[in-house]
Formats: sequence, C-alpha cells, structure tokens
Amino acid sequence: MFEERKGHFALFNLFALLENITKTVLNDFEETYFNLNLRLREQNLINELEYEFLNNNKTGIRKIRNILAHANLSKYDLKLQNKKVTFPFTENETCLILYECLSIIISGIILKLLKTSLIMKYDINVDKKIKKINFTIITRTIEELMELKE
Repeated sequence: MFEERKGHFALFNLFALLENITKTVLNDFEETYFNLNLRLREQNLINELEYEFLNNNKTGIRKIRNILAHANLSKYDLKLQNKKVTFPFTENETCLILYECLSIIISGIILKLLKTSLIMKYDINVDKKIKKINFTIITRTIEELMELKE
C-alpha cells in the first residue's frame, strides 16, 4: 500500500499488524492496547524506550493510532522539526511521511516480538531509530481551524 501511495491504509494496516501480533504473542485478544503494551514491558519483550515509543501520549503509536481510528482528522497536524509548514492528518501525504518514519521501527519491534517463537540468533535494536524521531503532533482548536479556513 505504501508503494501504491495509499498512506492512510498503509499506516493503519501497519498499526493493526503490530496490535494483532502483540495480542497473539501475549495470547490475549480482549485487553486494551495500552495494557498490552504494559504487559510487553513487564515481560521484558520490549524495553523502556520501545514502550515509550508505543505509548507516549504526545507522539506515540497509540496516540497516532487513536487519531486515525477515532478522531476528527482535521484537528491534527504533523510538525516535522526541520519544516516550517505542518502536514494535516487529512492528507494522504502526511500518512506516507509517518509510514516512512515509523515502519522500520515497528517492523523491528514486530520481529523482536516474534523472535520468541522463531529461531533467530541476532539482537533486534531499534533504539537509535526511535531516538531520531523528529516530529510532534499539533492539535488544533475549533478557533484555529476556523481561522485557517477563513
């Protein structure tokens, strides 16, 4: 989907894959995503930095996933540190930017989770990539949205 430039679908499916693998590894299909991430950390399946990447309420995967699944997308913009403009979540291009930034990290976490049931003889460490994330999520008020729309 990413190669076909379908940003919303690519990102949403990446998040769904991570959540489904998490549920499968923990053998729990009823728990909330937040609690699943807590259990991953408690069982040392992910480290503290990975946990923060998944659960951070400002820029974490859980925050982005909830915006895509439950929120009014027009309220949210992506702000890259090196750019003056912001990117609205309503735009396909924004999701492509996020996918490009997050997919390697999420893929690494997925492999790390699956490592418990596979024969793999190397460590998976995405800490450096997580530390390089350079975006924030801006939540616009109704007033700000009206002002932008004039």
